[in-house]
Amino acid sequence: MKIGQKIICKLYPEYEKGIIVSKQNVFGKIYYKIFFERVNKIIEIPKDEIKLIDNPLDLYKSHIFSKPIQFKLKFLAHFLDVLASGEEMISPNNYKIHPLPHQLLVLDFVLNQFKPRCLLADEVGLGKTIEAALIMEELKLRNIIKKTLIITPAGLTTQWKDELKVKFTEDFIVINGTTFKSLKEIYGKETNVWLNYNKVITSIDFLKPKKVNDDLSETEKKRRENHNKDVFEDCINANWDIVIIDEAHKLTKHESGEETARYKMGKRLSDSVPIFLLLTATPHKGKPYIFKNLLSLVDPYLFNKLEDLKPENVKQITIRT
Repeated sequence: MKIGQKIICKLYPEYEKGIIVSKQNVFGKIYYKIFFERVNKIIEIPKDEIKLIDNPLDLYKSHIFSKPIQFKLKFLAHFLDVLASGEEMISPNNYKIHPLPHQLLVLDFVLNQFKPRCLLADEVGLGKTIEAALIMEELKLRNIIKKTLIITPAGLTTQWKDELKVKFTEDFIVINGTTFKSLKEIYGKETNVWLNYNKVITSIDFLKPKKVNDDLSETEKKRRENHNKDVFEDCINANWDIVIIDEAHKLTKHESGEETARYKMGKRLSDSVPIFLLLTATPHKGKPYIFKNLLSLVDPYLFNKLEDLKPENVKQITIRT
C-alpha cells in the first residue's frame, strides 16, 4: 500500500473511504495513518484492518459513493476535454483558432438540437462570431448546409467578412446597396442575384422591407416596390440552408403586436429556412414581451404567447455563456 491510495476500514465502516497519509513499523507490525474526509480525522490503523479500493466496483460493493457535485465536475472536465480534442466534432481542429470551452459548449448545444434553431445569448466580448462560424463550418463539413446568409448591422458586415476570411478561410460577399446595383447590371435586371452566391453577408437595414403607402410620390413608391421585390422577396426565396442574424435584439416588435420592418424580415427568413440562429448580448432589455417575440422567431409554436416565457421553455432553444 502506498501513500495517497484510497482505502476502506473494517473498524470504521461508517467513516466510508479514507486516504493513506503515512506508514510506520511498530515492533514489526505495520500501521497506517488514514485521513477520513467524512469526519475530518486522521486515525492510526493496523494494516490488517484496511483494504484498498482502487476501482469503482469495490466502492460500489462497499456502498460508498462520491458527492454528486464531484461526479458532475469530473464529467464536465472530461466532456470539455473530448470537445477540445475534436474527437466528436470536425470543425474545431481545422482552422486558425483554438476554441474556448464556452464556445465548444455552444457548438455542442446547437448540434444536439433536433432542429438547429437557437438563440445564442452571450455577453459582449465572448466571441459570438466564432461560435456562429464554428456551427456553420461543422454543419457544412457534415454536408448539412451549402447556402449561408449572415445578417448584421451595416457597421459589422466588413468585420464579419474579415474574421471569417482570416480565421476560417471563408470568402463571403458583402451585398449592400452599391454591390447590389452592380450585380443587377452584371446579371440582368430580372435575375435573382441572391441565387448566384452561397456565402453572403448583408445588413439588417438594407435587407428589410420598405413601407409602401399612398402618401409617397410615384417615384418613391416605385423605388420601394422594386426594393421589396428585388432585394427583400428575392432574398427570402434564395433557398438558404442557414440564416445567422447578429445583434438580433434589433428585430423588435411592439407590445401592441405591430411588427417593425426589421421584425418582418426576421419572421419571413425564419419561416423560409430550416436552420436559424439569432445572436445577441441583450435578448430582452428588461421587457418580457421583447424577449418572447424574439424567441418566437426561433420557435413560434413554443413561444406563442407571453405565458409561454417559462425557464424550461427558454432553456430548450437558448444558451447563455
